Amino acid sequence: MVQRDPGFPGSILTANPKNVEYILKTKSENYPKSDITISMLEDLLGHGIFNSNGDQWRWQRKTASLAFTIRSLRGLMADMVHSEINHRLIPLLEESREKGEVIDMQDVLERFAFDNICRVVFDMDPASLTIN
Repeated sequence: MVQRDPGFPGSILTANPKNVEYILKTKSENYPKSDITISMLEDLLGHGIFNSNGDQWRWQRKTASLAFTIRSLRGLMADMVHSEINHRLIPLLEESREKGEVIDMQDVLERFAFDNICRVVFDMDPASLTIN
């Protein structure tokens, strides 16, 4: 799909897994992030793996791939999800029950997923399930 956007002229979006692998892995050097994109995202992403090109990107990708083995991710996720369930999700549900409140489970589970993804990807805890 070709996107017509004044901020990103000639952008192409794809969700095809083969295309994504080709763009992000096989031939990543053919698809550098523009200086404008890097500048716009710098405050949010710094110069990490999601906002770098060339040798810097390759070094960060290699380092990250060593850290993210299936076994280590499985253990990390299990610990994080267990903690999130016991320390945030269950207390939130119990408080709602005690107060007789109706809660939107779709919203709660979206926040649960968001917190866990932020902790894994950005090492940041938005704590969106914290009671308050």
